[in-house]
Amino acid sequence: MGLRKFATLFLALFLVTSFSSQTILAGEGNKRGNFPVRDCDESTPFHIIYKVLKAGLEDNPEVGMKEYVRWLMPDRKNEKGMKQVNGREWPNIREQAINYFAHDKYGFKAYVLEMKPAKVTKTTKKVYFTLKNFVFPDERQGLVIVERDAKGNWMLRSISL
Repeated sequence: MGLRKFATLFLALFLVTSFSSQTILAGEGNKRGNFPVRDCDESTPFHIIYKVLKAGLEDNPEVGMKEYVRWLMPDRKNEKGMKQVNGREWPNIREQAINYFAHDKYGFKAYVLEMKPAKVTKTTKKVYFTLKNFVFPDERQGLVIVERDAKGNWMLRSISL
């Protein structure tokens, strides 16, 4: 009888611990991270991250700028938005993009440390990414916000490297 009570108590404690840890982990369920991003399908927000950083590495700055602007949200392509892009944003991308890429036998990859929301569905409007800085890992990480335009295509809302 003593063994049976011990087994029942042990099972109860195990179940309570299991459920409480799942509840704690469920709070973290709205984000995920720690995965590489390579050139991928245009229908994904990861494609924008890769293309924007790759544009910053382009040898010819004008070609890179055209590629960068191609992925901007339409409302950022007006005169005011382009003034900001030309003034601070594009020079910063040109200078910092290499810090957010690693190179291996398959080519370049960026590394996502955190992504919110964790699952992208057809109704997801905006995705936030935190990118790993490979050169200065103790410095501020990159933040990229990708959003759907009116046609449902993923476009760049903002980037901070």
